[in-house]
Amino acid sequence: MRFAPVPFALAALFLALPGAAEAQRGSFRGDAHPTRGSARIVAVDGQRFLELDASFRTDGGPDLKVVLHRQANPRSYGRGQYRSLGRLRRVAGSQRYRLPAGLDLSRFRSVVIWCEEFDVTFGHAVLNRASPP
Repeated sequence: MRFAPVPFALAALFLALPGAAEAQRGSFRGDAHPTRGSARIVAVDGQRFLELDASFRTDGGPDLKVVLHRQANPRSYGRGQYRSLGRLRRVAGSQRYRLPAGLDLSRFRSVVIWCEEFDVTFGHAVLNRASPP
């Protein structure tokens, strides 16, 4: 089988795209609901994001939030225990959430899919302890 050569200009364009430097990663496990996939903290052009990968999936529910939590295995959601990144956009597939500037990631141990209305942890991913970007 022969492949057509890639024009140099096209190859250079792909190589020039800004890459994402990964800082922390974790795999989801289900708590009250089946949850799977991976989460990672990345830096792109000086901005940090939480990314859920294409294999991410959880059950639907009311008032689902994506939060960073201080505990590796979240048990409570009292004041100061977590930082909300907003509503879960989709129950399946890749998605990205911008992290606030100046957020000290060393204070957080996990990413959680949490139903705030009923105070239920759908699933969580323990983040590795790599240095943030």
